[in-house]
Amino acid sequence: MAFLDKLSDIGKSVAQKSGEFVETGKITMEIKKKERDAKTLKFELGKYIYQQFKSGHEIDDKVKAICSEIDVVYADIAALEKEKERVGSEEDEIKVVDAALSDEDEVETILDDIDLDDRS
Repeated sequence: MAFLDKLSDIGKSVAQKSGEFVETGKITMEIKKKERDAKTLKFELGKYIYQQFKSGHEIDDKVKAICSEIDVVYADIAALEKEKERVGSEEDEIKVVDAALSDEDEVETILDDIDLDDRS
């Protein structure tokens, strides 16, 4: 049963890594969405300021409000980048073992030589 235990450990490790990759991907997608939001807000800000300029008006508090929204979006992006780094820093390397088997080799003996707890 040692073979099945070790195989189960390998499966759990792969599942954990897959989950971390999925989480990192989700965070990356959220960052991209926030970057698009920032671009949209900048466009809105530029259009508004230009309209005010063309109309001969003074720039008012709406500019400040839009700039504040842009700051919030960039703060969200920074927080997501930190979270992405945190998720990525928890990743352990998945070791790939190359073992050529012959008909005489015992699979359990070979797997006993693999140290699943050695994650250096």
